[in-house]
Amino acid sequence: MLANARVSEAFKTTIDQLRRWRVLAGVIMPDHAHGIVSLIEDRGLSVGDFSTGFKRVLRKALGSQKWEWQRGCFDRLLRSDENLHSKWIYAQDNPVRHGFGGRKTGLITWIS
Repeated sequence: MLANARVSEAFKTTIDQLRRWRVLAGVIMPDHAHGIVSLIEDRGLSVGDFSTGFKRVLRKALGSQKWEWQRGCFDRLLRSDENLHSKWIYAQDNPVRHGFGGRKTGLITWIS
C-alpha cells in the first residue's frame, strides 16, 4: 500500500535527494504513483533513468516492503504548457476515477 504517511515521507526524502531532476508535482495512489518531472540539466537522460534512480533511492529509504515495483515506467514527453496542464489534471483526477472520492482523500498524498 503506497498511500500512507510513511511512504509519503519516504517519497519526499527521495525527491530531496535527486540532483538532476525537479519533481513538479505528484500523486501517490494505493497501488501506483503519478509524477511530473523535469530535467535540471543533462538532456541525455530519460524518464526511465529517473524511474530507475527514484525506485532505488526510495527502496533504500523504506527498507523491506511486501510490494514490488513494476518493471519500467509509463512516460510521456510533454512539449507545451497546455500539455503539462492536461497531464496534471489527469493525475489530480486519478483518485476520483479510481473511486477514492475527491482529490484530497485520506488515501492520497500530494507532492507539489
